[in-house]
Amino acid sequence: MYAVYNHNIYVFVDSFVTGRYLSTRKKEKTDASFYKKRDTCYVKQLDDLEALSDIYDIYFYVTYADPYFSDISKWEVFPQKNNHYDISLDDNVVDLFISARCEINGWEMLDNYSSHKELKLSECKGFYLKYKYKKHNGVACDNEEIDLPVTKAIFVSAISEYLENI
Repeated sequence: MYAVYNHNIYVFVDSFVTGRYLSTRKKEKTDASFYKKRDTCYVKQLDDLEALSDIYDIYFYVTYADPYFSDISKWEVFPQKNNHYDISLDDNVVDLFISARCEINGWEMLDNYSSHKELKLSECKGFYLKYKYKKHNGVACDNEEIDLPVTKAIFVSAISEYLENI
């Protein structure tokens, strides 16, 4: 989950065990209220949510017509930094996952219950960002969803921005 605090985007955690806090790896986004945790992370504990203008999750989707899974046209992609199955911004490749066994048309099985396929963004017909808000523009809301069609350039830029915040 993410949150906007002082016009910057942070990873937001709201846990019964660890409490509420903001986290970033970018020192330039911190102020005196952040403390260093480990060598790469800066954390700010939160007592309340008033200082946050937005709290949300973001999802990345592409439209792609797979010949084997013709009933699915919109696919969620899962960007994860430093993971073999990620979005490579150098060669513009995304990884698709499905809960099915498949080893044809570029699909490879990961285990008995799931498969993945690397896909070039040039093969995609459309790009979407989906926001699910808990708080939007300073107002609490109940999972307000906004589905935005975007260009390939904005899609790649958004993924890059969020990978840097993780």
